[in-house]
Amino acid sequence: MSPGKRRAVARHARSLPVRLAIGVWIFVVAGYVTLCLLAGDKVPAGTSVAGVEIGGLHATAAESRLREQLAPRFDRAVPVSGAGVVETTVVPSKAGVDLDVAETVRTAGGGRSFWPSRLWHYYVGGDHRPARLQVSRTRLDAQVTALAALLDKKTVEGSIGFSAGKPVAVTPEAGRRLDRTATARLLTRVPAGAVRLPYRTLPPTVTAAAVARAMSSFATPATSGPVQLVLGRHAVTAPATLFTKALALRAQGRQLVPVLDVDTLLTALEPLMTTVAGAPQSASFTISGGRPRVVPSKVGTTFDRDDLKQKFLDAVVRPVGQRRVAVKGVDAQPAFTTADARGLGIRRQVATLTTGFGYADYRNTNIARGVELLDGTVLKPGETFSFDHAIGPPTKDRGFTPGYELVRGVFTADSGAGLSQLATTLYAAAYRLGLKDAGHTNGAVHNDRLPLGLEVGVDYGKRDLRFTDDTRYGLLVTAAMTPSSPAGDGSLTVTLWSTKAWDVTTQVGRPYATVQPKVRHRKGADCSAVVGSAGYSVDVVRVFRKPGSSTVDHRDKTTTLYPPQNAVICSAP
Repeated sequence: MSPGKRRAVARHARSLPVRLAIGVWIFVVAGYVTLCLLAGDKVPAGTSVAGVEIGGLHATAAESRLREQLAPRFDRAVPVSGAGVVETTVVPSKAGVDLDVAETVRTAGGGRSFWPSRLWHYYVGGDHRPARLQVSRTRLDAQVTALAALLDKKTVEGSIGFSAGKPVAVTPEAGRRLDRTATARLLTRVPAGAVRLPYRTLPPTVTAAAVARAMSSFATPATSGPVQLVLGRHAVTAPATLFTKALALRAQGRQLVPVLDVDTLLTALEPLMTTVAGAPQSASFTISGGRPRVVPSKVGTTFDRDDLKQKFLDAVVRPVGQRRVAVKGVDAQPAFTTADARGLGIRRQVATLTTGFGYADYRNTNIARGVELLDGTVLKPGETFSFDHAIGPPTKDRGFTPGYELVRGVFTADSGAGLSQLATTLYAAAYRLGLKDAGHTNGAVHNDRLPLGLEVGVDYGKRDLRFTDDTRYGLLVTAAMTPSSPAGDGSLTVTLWSTKAWDVTTQVGRPYATVQPKVRHRKGADCSAVVGSAGYSVDVVRVFRKPGSSTVDHRDKTTTLYPPQNAVICSAP
């Protein structure tokens, strides 16, 4: 064999493995491609999603089956409950949770793919595959928040407050808080039955036992009687109704401990200190020569704050008869000084209104007592007046007497009857001065003696009259009344003193939206016949101008609705 032939044979021998390898590779690739082509886009046999069989189906057929059999579950209401207080339903699709059909089929092995893992699962066989979901986080969070609003409950800590000088215990209650993360996980699953909301119980820190201990050791003995505070040669007797305004029981760890607000106590004691010689005297106002004058304040002696705080909590739990304690005195300025009074700019009359009222003994009594409490009221710039706060509860022990108000055709006893007349007169004067209305309840019936559209109904603790001094000047309120008699009406005058911030004119519109009354038939000795009157609405407009200017600065409008007063016909029982 020639050298050339030997070299050719050698080259052939060396290249044979390469050619064999290439041939094998081509065979394998061809086989792999063939297997992929044979698998096509079918889902592996035996594959299911949430109980829906899709194995062996082409991808489009699998998607159709999921849309028909699985997707509708997301549009059905799922019962949701929790803590024995929540019974509702949630529609997953409305909560932002929907089936992602295409992604579910793809991850289950459907669709054409050359990935070995997909080919392996196809020929070996599928199994249960999870559904893939589309989640709107915004809508899901809104749904979880709505469920939390139904289930969450704030923990009520055990506590003790005071009302009318008596202790009032608040029973502790455990709270609840929805586990929002776990709830979101429960809602982002394929619906498969009722959902029970996970939550945490939030026990109170102060238990019922701690409340009972504080009640027996402090609150009950503290309110068993008055405390007598001795300042020099004079004694001040503070009833429980007064000093409990300054008492509180605060949580300290798991216990309730008594706390005294010395500033509040000193303020509450001020009316009693007027009987103590040498006590500080606040500045006040008097009307002389048709103008307000400042009555100067006086420096005096009052209780030393630290000594009062130290001794009061000890004295207040002593037995009745031993609740007397001497407190050191200290020189002090009054709470409201001459400089304070002069700085308010209360210089002249800025508004006044007089209204009349018919004869009734209870009106004379209640209006006179209300006038006494209202007269001399001072409002600082930015402060809000409260009729409830100024007059207080209209009880018999405070000088009021029961009267009668017409309620749905029946005269009903009312300890504050007549005070709405005082509130209306005050409100109308403040309204015409331009002060800011901070809340009131309209009168139910128009009284011809009162300004149309500006009537106010008050009922202590339920319907208050509030207005704000939104000027840079203070406000002094004076009030006076002439009692009524069988021979004639009484009169009530409220006058406001300050410095004018606005020139205000009012425009009262014509009544509109009239509603005719109905006729009611009643039986009973307490029935009173009522003629009845139509209901309507009326607008009152305030026009504001700067003092001395003819240019309108701004306007506002108040709308009053007078409901119809049904006629009442009484018959024998």
